[in-house]
Amino acid sequence: FTITEVNGLNGAMSRGLVQAGGRLVSRTGYLDLGQSLIAANAYLWGEGWSDDIMKKTPGQWEEWPLIEKSDVVCATPPCSGFSVMTGKGGPGAGAGAAVMRGVDHPSNNCMWDSVRYAARHAPEIYMFESVTGAFKIGRELMLALRAELERVSGEEYTLTHWLHDGAVLGAPTSRQRYMFVAVKGSSPFAVTPVDEYAVEHFTTVRDAIGDLEDL
Repeated sequence: FTITEVNGLNGAMSRGLVQAGGRLVSRTGYLDLGQSLIAANAYLWGEGWSDDIMKKTPGQWEEWPLIEKSDVVCATPPCSGFSVMTGKGGPGAGAGAAVMRGVDHPSNNCMWDSVRYAARHAPEIYMFESVTGAFKIGRELMLALRAELERVSGEEYTLTHWLHDGAVLGAPTSRQRYMFVAVKGSSPFAVTPVDEYAVEHFTTVRDAIGDLEDL
C-alpha cells in the first residue's frame, strides 16, 4: 500500500507504516518539525523517497503537491487545541496569553487543512494522532472533520475513535493518545470499548540499561 504524510511533524507515523509494509510516496504540508533529522534518515523509508514538505502555505491545501494518490494518508496536526497544557502557561499557551483549548482553538485549522488535502487522494484510510482531549472535548470537531473528508472526496467513510496508552503498546512511558481512523466504506475494525487500560509493567531505566551495571 502507498502512503502520503501531510503535516506529519517528525515522520514517526509514516515510518511505522513503512515498517508495516507500506511505501511512502511523499510528505507535504507546512509543519517541518524534525525536518533535518528526517532528511538525514531518508534511506530508512526506502526507494522512491520524496519529500516535498518545504513549508507550504497554510490554507492552500488545493495547491499542495499530489505526486501519487495514496491508499493511506496520515497526519500529526498540532494537539495544542486540546492539550491540558494550553492556557496553563505551558508551551501551547503562546506568549503569556491564556488561550483556551477547545474546538475553536486556532491551531485546529491544521486539522481542517490536513483532512481536505487528504480528501484529494480519496484514500482507503485517513488517520491522524492527537491527545485524548480531541475525543473527550472535541468529538463534535472529529465528526465534522469526517463529514468534510466525505464532502471533498465524494466518498463515504466510517470513523473509528481509538483511545490508547503507549505503555500498553510497549512504550517506556504512559502516554495516552487518540487516533482518528477514517476508513472508506465499512470499517474493518472490531472495537471493544474500555474505560481504562491495564498497564501491567512500565519499562524502567534499569530494564533498558541494567545489563551495563557491571561493565
